[in-house]
Amino acid sequence: MSRSDVYRFKNSKACEGVGISGDTESSHDVIVITGRYPDEGYWARNLRAREEVIIAHGIGSLALRGQGNFLLDATSRDDRERAAVVEPGQWFAWDGSMSISMVCRPRFREDEYEVKSEHEIAREEQ
Repeated sequence: MSRSDVYRFKNSKACEGVGISGDTESSHDVIVITGRYPDEGYWARNLRAREEVIIAHGIGSLALRGQGNFLLDATSRDDRERAAVVEPGQWFAWDGSMSISMVCRPRFREDEYEVKSEHEIAREEQ
């Protein structure tokens, strides 16, 4: 690994982190969530990568559009509350006060990621 493989990012005032991307197979980010990301009324999705997440610290939720909200709690004894998977193309939103460890397979690429309003998504689905 070289220093050029390490990057910092800030997606919003509620979402920032640091990551490593040394190859095309995967990237690994540690992300701090302090509120809702993306903002209320918006959804995000990774068009190509599968996001595999472990809740390292804190508590919050993962909303999957059309599937509901899922509790995330780093101290839970229920493994389903300590980890989550967001499949490629699935609209999602994070909310809470938590630190998460995320592996993207294939690696995260900004040009394959989008954030849209509920209104934009609904219009596209018609």
